[in-house]
Amino acid sequence: MMVLFLIMCLCLMMLIFYILYTFCMRCFSHAHKKAIFLICATIISLLMILRFSFHFYQITNTFLFDGILYLCTYFFLGVIFLFITSLIERLYIHFHKRFAYKTSFIIALILAIITGSYGIYQGKTISIKEYIQMIPALQKDVDFLAVSDLHISTSVKQPELKALFDIAKEKHVDAILIGGDLFDESTRVQDMEALYQLVKTYQIPIYYIEGNHEQLSSKKAFFLNQMKESGVILLQDLSVVFDQQLIITGRNDKKVGRKPLSQIIPQTTLPVLLMDHRPLTDEEHLVDIQFSGHTHNGQIFPNNLFTSIAFPHIYGRYSSPYPMIVSSGYGTWGFPMRIGSQSEVVLLHLKTQK
Repeated sequence: MMVLFLIMCLCLMMLIFYILYTFCMRCFSHAHKKAIFLICATIISLLMILRFSFHFYQITNTFLFDGILYLCTYFFLGVIFLFITSLIERLYIHFHKRFAYKTSFIIALILAIITGSYGIYQGKTISIKEYIQMIPALQKDVDFLAVSDLHISTSVKQPELKALFDIAKEKHVDAILIGGDLFDESTRVQDMEALYQLVKTYQIPIYYIEGNHEQLSSKKAFFLNQMKESGVILLQDLSVVFDQQLIITGRNDKKVGRKPLSQIIPQTTLPVLLMDHRPLTDEEHLVDIQFSGHTHNGQIFPNNLFTSIAFPHIYGRYSSPYPMIVSSGYGTWGFPMRIGSQSEVVLLHLKTQK
């Protein structure tokens, strides 16, 4: 998957440079077009290299960090729309080419601003998705707030963390389930400290599993230790009994290796809730319901079409081969926006009967 991602990024960069080169060659005068192309290509290259480099994750100034993210987002959208509008004009418009390409630039700029602003707003807007699952073996009903893919600092910051706990308190949930990618390679210590304080203040039981992005953090061991000290229950290929009536099993992410599920779930008659960051099915069918994240529901259309190929259980509720809930996530990654998906928290109601 990582090799495929790198190949896609390389192809995208080549396409971006081709679009810029074509635009500059056709729109500007001979004396300036090569210089303008080189300047634009250099700026975009530096932005993208900085965005996905180790040094970007060392930026501690929130304003600068978010500014670079937003600038990369608008640049990315601008090039896409420039390609689309230029293609349309080349195919259908037969007036002066220089005027046509300048028109393409103006239209692309407007569309990038509108779409980028909408996408950023959509990424910040949190919806509450509720699911009811019947589990007759329960002695009494249980309510969970389930959330995944927060990407603290990269996406979710202190106000969003507090809002999450406020929802949990308002809905009177029995516990919070965090399905991985709580922090990543850019997460700052001060934002995690805010999380620890909220855990101690709200006193709501929290069960947490790691995702793939935790593995990229140089502060992983420190963060996990601090979370344990604050009271978070870390499930690393581990099962615990919740309220004497339900087994909560948390699996390690597939990226780091893990035990077979049969070695993690104890021999019991109690129903089992599985937390697995990636929406992969349990071949042994030892669980009653599963909560997963990871996919972001594609985050930006049409990426959901490609994501669904890698993960057929991409988003929402599934009943086969057993009940599974896949969340689109509370935060974003890569670009701070959503188009065709929504940031969400999940309220999972496990009921003994209708």
